[in-house]
Formats: sequence, structure tokens, C-alpha cells
Amino acid sequence: MHAVYCINPDCNRRQNPAHLEFCQACETPLLIRKKYRLLHPLRALDSERSTEIFEVEVKGKRKVMKILKKSSPKLIELFQREALALESLDHPDIPAIELNGEFKITFKTGKVIYCLIMSKIEGENLEQYLERRGKIPYQTARRWTVDLLNLLDYIHKCGFLHRDLKPSNLMIQPDGRLAIVDFGSVKKITANNGFSFRGAPKSQPSSVTSIVSRGYTAPEQIYSKATLQSDFFALGRTLVYLLSGTPPNEFPIDPKTGKLIWRKRASRVPKLFAELIDDLMAPSPKDRPKDSETALKYLDNLWWRGIERFANSSRFKPIATASVFLTTGLAIASLIIYRTVFAPMQAKAYADRGQTALAQDTDNQLAVARHNFERAVQIDPNQSTFYNNLALICTIQKDFECAKKNYQKSLMLDKTPEQLSITYYKLGQLYEERQEFEVALNAYEISMKFPNVYGIQSKNSYAHLKIWQYGEAEVAIKLLKEVLVAAKGLEEESAGDTEKVVATTYQNIGWAYLQQGRYAEAKAALQEALSLEKSDSAAPYCLMAKVLQAEGEDREALKYWKTCRQNDAGKAPEVKTWQGDANQYLNFNKDS
Repeated sequence: MHAVYCINPDCNRRQNPAHLEFCQACETPLLIRKKYRLLHPLRALDSERSTEIFEVEVKGKRKVMKILKKSSPKLIELFQREALALESLDHPDIPAIELNGEFKITFKTGKVIYCLIMSKIEGENLEQYLERRGKIPYQTARRWTVDLLNLLDYIHKCGFLHRDLKPSNLMIQPDGRLAIVDFGSVKKITANNGFSFRGAPKSQPSSVTSIVSRGYTAPEQIYSKATLQSDFFALGRTLVYLLSGTPPNEFPIDPKTGKLIWRKRASRVPKLFAELIDDLMAPSPKDRPKDSETALKYLDNLWWRGIERFANSSRFKPIATASVFLTTGLAIASLIIYRTVFAPMQAKAYADRGQTALAQDTDNQLAVARHNFERAVQIDPNQSTFYNNLALICTIQKDFECAKKNYQKSLMLDKTPEQLSITYYKLGQLYEERQEFEVALNAYEISMKFPNVYGIQSKNSYAHLKIWQYGEAEVAIKLLKEVLVAAKGLEEESAGDTEKVVATTYQNIGWAYLQQGRYAEAKAALQEALSLEKSDSAAPYCLMAKVLQAEGEDREALKYWKTCRQNDAGKAPEVKTWQGDANQYLNFNKDS
């Protein structure tokens, strides 16, 4: 590190030797908040701009600091909106705000600046990329369009308009993926100005602050009436620049249609793709795609639309019966190739992205995962695993109807014993969580018929419900003993999967014996469960406490009640009830 910069925008000599602690010109500390050092500006310093952007170093890592140096109330509001958006969004292709990364600094002169620390997205912006490499080919434009529509879909579904999409705010990363940066113009969409309460986009305009980037800003946005379609307009204009190498404001406008006349400067762009770009930047918002999914669906079918259009064109008009057959055959063959080769590849790419997002296990990443699996099943509706994963996401999101619908679709597609067992087991869990116990029992009963791990788990869950909801301890004990025998047969093959099942089986046997008043047998079963239990589950401790209390062993019961109260109840409502019993018992026996 050869130099660092002073954070004071009014300083007349901001570059300093790296070894200094204070600016040599204005004596401002060069180590900000005792950890950030400004390495270099990421764009030219300009006194007319309201913000500055620096690359900073913190504990050997590179981050980005955005500085608001002009503190009008409107600019401060926009800066705070950006911070809110970056805190809410959780996507690998969007900058992440650092924890406690929003702060202000007051100088000795009384001047105040506002700072935002965010992750650094590596790469170069698309303006720099075009200056270095020239206009892009159609294949690249199409791939980037898919990336950007998916990103916009995520941003919109999280409740935001970007409002400043343009090449300088788009980054191409080292792995080729695009990222959207600079959320300084972002606007939160509320239930009353652009989104329904369930998160579905609406088309009505919202009265928002006017943000204008010449050549890229939609007409309605200039008059403070931005909609979701305003971001699509900016995307269309960006694609024109990328394909032609010419800024969109330099093209003439057709006086009759109001459309940009740009196609002659873009080489080898298929007509259908050019039409999509024209639709994206249509003068009226109502003539643009209603949402990202509509545009993506159009792109997915572009290849087939081209074949269909060619087959129906005058250049390919059949002049004899043989030609008719040839045309029909070509169309059918093309459709078969698309459906059997290209569609599955596209769908798998979406599913892979969905799987990656699902593994992140955050609310926002669940939304990303759901979107990708929804796209996968639209393109290739014949893969049961896509529906299973989509159902799992819907279950986590508490969207019962979505989960049930997708599990049922999975059942229609894959009737192999393994898949039937898994899906009926998951349906049983879903119905049990909804307290639809009879339907849950039916689902478990079907899954139980298959001699695999899920069949065994289903039998265990079936017996659990018989104890908990129906008090049928004897029926449950018989089934649970069958589970133990079956589990031992699977131990060598899948020990990790069955060990927990065996532990919960002994736990349920103990519970059933407790229900019958057979305390010695209950205690023996629960001791087996505790010896196998490797998690911090509360259930076996709660049950053992109940057994010991019933036997009059109050001092020993006290120890188990304490562990019952402090351990994890998981999602089981009965265990939460037992923890309530633990509280009551321990409060009554405070002095013991």
C-alpha cells in the first residue's frame, strides 16, 4: 500500500503516504472508526457529485465505502433507502451491506458526511467492458438478458424498484455473471404503490422521486411515476447500447410510434430478440412485459418461435404436398429437439441455481430458490425432483397450498417405491403440521408400505400420532417394535439415517408405556433413547421427568425437568406443552 486518502471531501490534498495516521493537509484521521483506510477512489473525484466511492481496507479485506458529502434532506433520505435495500436484499450478485456499516462523521468544521460500507463485487462495469472490447454479440446479449431479468425479478419480489439501471451500474464478474450495483436511486414499493400484500407485482405507478439518467430513464419516471416496467425500459435501452456500441440517446425516435430506431447499428440480432428489446423499452409502460417472468418465458421459447415463424413465412411456402409434409416434419422435429435437448438443459440450470440458493438457508435466498425452481418446472414439467424441492421451499415458507400442490405433482410423475415413500412421508409431515391428523395418518400409512428409511420414519410418525392424538398406546407399541426390527436391518446400509429414527422410536415407546402406567418399561425405553440421542432435544428428558415424578422420585425428576426446560423443543407442539409442565414443576419446587 503506497498511499491512502483523506475522507474529508473539503480537503485540498487528499492523497497521503500510507504510513501516516493523520492527513498532512487537514489533520483528519486516516483510519476511519479505527478500522477503515481509504485506498483509492473507484470513480473520479468530482466536486459536483453528491457522492464519492472508495475502495477501503479492513482487516486485510477489500470493501467499498460510499460517502454522501452533500447533506440535503432529500439526499439523506435516498442514502438511507439504499442502506435499507442492501440490508433487505440477500443475493450473491448484489452488494451486501456490512454489519453496522452505516454511520456518519462530523468534522471539526461542523460538516457532516454519511458513509455506507458494503461488499466489493469484483470485475468491471459494462461501460468499461464495451470501451475495451466493443459491442457484444447476440449470444452474449441473450445470456446477460436472462441474468438481468432474474436479478430484477428478485429485486421486484423483495419489494424494490432499482430506478437507475444502466451499463455503468452493471458489473461483469470474473466468472462471467452479471451483478447490479449502485442502489442509490432505489425505492421501496409498498402495498399501495406497486405490490400486492402477497408480493405479486402490480402495474400501477407510484409517486416517487424523479431519478434521471439520460437515455436510460423511462418517460414516466421523469415525471415521478416509476413502475416495475420503468426498470424494463432501462434494461431495453442498456441492451441497445451493448449490441450497437452507441448510447441510446444518440438514436432517432420514430415520430409515429415513439420507438427508438436502432436495429441497423446492431449486427446479426435475430428479429424476435430485437422485438423483445423493443417491447422492453416501449414508450408506454402498459406495452412492456408485465413482469420478468413474462419476458423470460418469451426468451425460453425464442428458438421455437423462430422455427415456427420461418415455417409459416413466404420464403418457405410449400408448393406441393411433399413440401407440406417437409414443413410439418421440420416443425415437429424442431419442437422435439427443443423439448428433449434444450429445454431440459435450461431447466437444470435453473434447478442448480435454486439448489445453491436453498443451501444458503435465509429468507431472501429461499425466495431466489423458489423463483428458480418455478422457472425449472415451467420449462421442464416432467421432473419430480423439481416439484419436490419446490414443495420443500413452500413448506419452509408456510405456503401450504403450494407445498401440497407440488408434492401431488411429484407423485403423478414418479411412482417408483423410493419416490412414493419419500413424498407421502413429506405429505404426512405437512398435514400433521396443519393438524389435519386423519389425512396425515393416511399419507404415513401409504409410505409405511415401503421397506426403506422413509417407510420406517413414516411408521414411527404414524405411531407417534396414535399416542399423541388418539391415546392408542397398545397399537403404537406394536408398530414401534416393528420399526426397531426394520431399522436394524438398515443399520449397516445407512447407519446415519436410522440412528435418529431408533432414538425417537425408543422415545415414543417410552411415551406409550407412560400412557399405560407401565413406568419401569417406560424408564427402560427412555434410557435407551437418551443413550442414542446426540442432539439437544428436550423430548426424552421431559418424558423421563414425567416417569420419575409418577414413581415419586422427585429429586431425580427435578434434574430431568431442568434439562427438559432448557433443551430444544423443535417444532413439536406436545414438547412445548411438556416444557410448560417443566416450568410449573420447577417454579413450585424452587427451593429443592
